[in-house]
Amino acid sequence: MAEQWTAGELRKLRSRGWRIVNHFLLGREDIDHVLVGPGGAYAIETKWSATSWRSDFGQARLREAVAQAKANARILRLWHPVKSRHVHVEPMVVLWGGGVRDWSDGERISQLDGVTVLTGHALPTWAAVRRVPALNEEQISEVWRALDAQVARRDPLDELAHPVPASLELIAARIGLAFLFGVIGLLFIGELVRRTDLWWLALSVGAASAAPAVLLIRRSVARPAAWGWLIGVGLPVVALSVAETIYRLAV
Repeated sequence: MAEQWTAGELRKLRSRGWRIVNHFLLGREDIDHVLVGPGGAYAIETKWSATSWRSDFGQARLREAVAQAKANARILRLWHPVKSRHVHVEPMVVLWGGGVRDWSDGERISQLDGVTVLTGHALPTWAAVRRVPALNEEQISEVWRALDAQVARRDPLDELAHPVPASLELIAARIGLAFLFGVIGLLFIGELVRRTDLWWLALSVGAASAAPAVLLIRRSVARPAAWGWLIGVGLPVVALSVAETIYRLAV
């Protein structure tokens, strides 16, 4: 989820000429985000913590993240399409959780062992101050084409193992669609019971209507609606079955 938040913040920078690739794979491990734009090229590591980043445990994790970001930047820097174009890749760590919302403005963007460390919500502020062009448009376009070609060559298994984070807007849309179809399914069963007054008919029709939803779960586009329908129809059907069973046992 933290990587999705970072991806959402980075997408806002596209209007300023920045380009982003999430979960970029060169070797066995992936780089959380690669950012290329007028202000340079960056290998970004995203981290979230439930405890304070200022605690001993948080500081240890932060140092590990800094080391990982530096290693990722070096790997990307030595990649031929980047190295041959003399593009310097800088490491960066983006932090979420751990009380970062309470940090002062001066703490939200800092340096640790030569690595830029900033909170997620400080990304737009950081990009705004990167006004001195580090890369020209030709370098940006060439590096982006190389990144895009590498992504296109990714093995389908890598796509499944490291899916590109969905935007927050897409996540909200999926939740809303699932909720809508859940309510429709619930109303459908309720209206069926009201009109027929036959629990077994409602049970049969509800079970039959769930069959297409089970098949649609395999399709990513229809999955939220299918799950919503299954929950909206399934819960009343289960409740009717349990109620009828209890009633028969009591009688």
